[in-house]
Amino acid sequence: MSKFYGEGYAEVKWRAEDVKTIKPNWSISKCEEWLSDYENKIQDRITEQGWEVLEEFLMRKSRK
Repeated sequence: MSKFYGEGYAEVKWRAEDVKTIKPNWSISKCEEWLSDYENKIQDRITEQGWEVLEEFLMRKSRK
């Protein structure tokens, strides 16, 4: 089944519990605050990495 034009694929969502696995001493509230403060930076890096992954996979596919 095809998706409509404009519908997203491969979404990533981070939660306070994810941050807490790296910073177990932090409260959930502090983890949420950190995510809120860094949300734009995280999104920028995810997008950059996503473009690299797309290019890598597409180039690999075109060599076959």
